Amino acid sequence: MIYKLIDEGSLQANFGMQDMALILKQLSSRIVEDILQEESEQIASFDLKEIRKVIGKQLPALIKEVIDAKK
Repeated sequence: MIYKLIDEGSLQANFGMQDMALILKQLSSRIVEDILQEESEQIASFDLKEIRKVIGKQLPALIKEVIDAKK
């Protein structure tokens, strides 16, 4: 999804840690939407607020891994 931001022009190809806030802002809601669309039956019993909370905690570490792997 990070590379989709580049394709859309929302993020430059030479992104790095300095772009973490922008990436988080752009991706958080997209990931929630994607999960709700793709996994709606499996997560029907979960609270949406809890899903957002888990994504908010896990996403920064995942983005950091992508940025580190890109170097």
